Amino acid sequence: MLRWRRVECVTTGRLCNVDDETGAHVFFTCNVAKECWRRLGVNVENHAIHTFSMGFQALRNSLEEDGLCFGLVLCWGMWQCRNAAVWRGEAVSVAKIFTLAQSFWQGWRHAHEIGTEGVVAGVVVQRWQRPMLERCKLNVDAAFNGYNGRAGFGWVLRDAHGAFLAAMAAPYGVAEDARMAEALGVREALSWLKEIGVQRVDVEIDAQEFFHAVRGEPGESYFDLVIDDIKDIASTIVDLQFLFVKRSGNQVANRIARESGSMTDRVSWFYIPPVFIVSLLISNNES
Repeated sequence: MLRWRRVECVTTGRLCNVDDETGAHVFFTCNVAKECWRRLGVNVENHAIHTFSMGFQALRNSLEEDGLCFGLVLCWGMWQCRNAAVWRGEAVSVAKIFTLAQSFWQGWRHAHEIGTEGVVAGVVVQRWQRPMLERCKLNVDAAFNGYNGRAGFGWVLRDAHGAFLAAMAAPYGVAEDARMAEALGVREALSWLKEIGVQRVDVEIDAQEFFHAVRGEPGESYFDLVIDDIKDIASTIVDLQFLFVKRSGNQVANRIARESGSMTDRVSWFYIPPVFIVSLLISNNES
């Protein structure tokens, strides 16, 4: 359209900088897209693809349901990288596309996890529940932006009657992925618990991968080092246990984590909750 109106503009695809950019080219026929699909086990060169819909049909014929879902997320990753190249001059790579797609995919699966596998304390919670008498409950969550890698944390502490005790929103810098963001958020929350002297506490989080890691054998990656830090801090807090809760039971912490994205520094609340979580707190106590 711009060229038809005699406006000078670049028409080559920004992923490969070779052929003219069309929907089919961006997502299926440019060299970068071809390599992405090859890694997913799809040889798009075996299909006649002239439009995006033809490419999508090729994916439907080549992938099972989960693979097709991830394939659509991979298209999103290609488009994000394409826009980053156009508007910010960022370099494009297959590895970057996969990192974006995998981070988004992991975060989505965390939010919609349907499994009921037991975790550290062997308890899976569907909705928020008050802790036992003389105990407190800390719900923790992390927000992760797969586009720029920035993370933010949120946590809320309540007593055995469901009364609000404290909360914190903690913006963070860049995290490797959603899994790392969840682990970093737990580490920050436990450090905060230790600092204010809370004991006999249930720590609830909705990331199953975190629980697998905290129960597993030590490793050597940076993620494993963060898990080791969490174990060390937890060992210094009297009677602390980890629980897994579905996302539906972790809404207050999730809301605080999302709010942290608009903050430049940590914000804490004691005894009087912020307005944006009041209705969720009431709903939790009524359920």
